[in-house]
Amino acid sequence: MRISTFCLSCSSTLLLAACGGTDEPALGTTAPVIASSYRQVSCLDSNQNLSCDDLEPQGVDARLGLKADQRLLLERQVEHSGSRSMLLIGLHGEESVNGISTLSAYLMANGTAKSNQQALTLIEQNLGPLDAKLNQQLEQSYADFQLNNGSDASQIALLSQQIWQEKNSKPNLASILPAPLAPLQQQAWLSGHQDDGAAAIASRGGGDDSR
Repeated sequence: MRISTFCLSCSSTLLLAACGGTDEPALGTTAPVIASSYRQVSCLDSNQNLSCDDLEPQGVDARLGLKADQRLLLERQVEHSGSRSMLLIGLHGEESVNGISTLSAYLMANGTAKSNQQALTLIEQNLGPLDAKLNQQLEQSYADFQLNNGSDASQIALLSQQIWQEKNSKPNLASILPAPLAPLQQQAWLSGHQDDGAAAIASRGGGDDSR
């Protein structure tokens, strides 16, 4: 089961054009953008630190350079300070970066799903069709929660867990206690190289398979 990249990308392109956003090609996001305050940056997370660093490929170059064991990121940054207000995470080897891919990445990271395909199937079975409406609801939940609690990976994982437990793309954010910031090497998001058939995510340092 695959997300309609065409549908989601078209929605994003129209939204960015209407708001005067960046001219980078959309990667599937439909989250609202305030052009006077924010800009969106897509990148290839080549060093797996869940951040769009200055020397990493961005926009079209990111998609062209994407390999099966790498993922794309989408950051919403405050225009003048460059600080990050939202992060969305792509699946390994997939070009779409949006709310659905972020929840899918969580299901892969915690072992609920063993492949990209299984993650998407589970989301469809539990939350509904993989359409623009579901994607927009998920992205809004991620945006709202990160705005108040930061875009550290542990916060994204915490919200993803709540969404999955409630089987609701719009969970009660007020009931979620923010997670403490974890050292990067302890965050399951920082997988080593994982393909669709991998059963677990390797830690970033040392290469063991412990969580």
